[in-house]
Parts: sequence; C-alpha cells; structure tokens
Amino acid sequence: MAPSPIHPGVSYTVGIICALDVEKAAVEARLDEEHGGVEKMAGYSFGRIGQHDVVVACLPAGVTGKASTAILAKDMMRSFPIKAGFLVGIEGGV
Repeated sequence: MAPSPIHPGVSYTVGIICALDVEKAAVEARLDEEHGGVEKMAGYSFGRIGQHDVVVACLPAGVTGKASTAILAKDMMRSFPIKAGFLVGIEGGV
C-alpha cells in the first residue's frame, strides 16, 4: 500500500464521507487518535479508529446529492488507498 502524501508512513485505508458538518464532528469525536501536524485540506481530517487509519471528508456547505457525494468518493479514492468506504449520517440511508 502506498503511504499517504499527507502523513508519510500512514496508509489511509478507510474512508468516511459525511453530508453535514455536524455528522463529521460526530465521526471526529469517535477517533481514537487524530493525526495532526498538517492543516486540514479541503474538508478532510485524518485519524485512527482501532487499528484502522481513517480519512474523513465532508461535503461543502450547501452542496448535497448523490452526484456530489460520488465525486467526493472518487476524489478520496484517487488520493488515498481506500479499501473500505462509509457514507454516514442522514444521507447514509440512500
């Protein structure tokens, strides 16, 4: 697995997408460890849950829908070696 360009030596294999900032805050609160030291890029945050390195992303304010979510997922998978992805929150039931 290729290491992250953001945090060398870390492979973010789990991606979590949230539709709202409040949902992202809830996921960030569940992180066992936050990977700091780098400014949050374009709505992404980084951390670890259990043994899994996790990247969390949120749609920009006012942007909703399946197409926007699919674009965010595609960009996340292009940037990180994601093996498992989750859509959480109210949009997760779609």
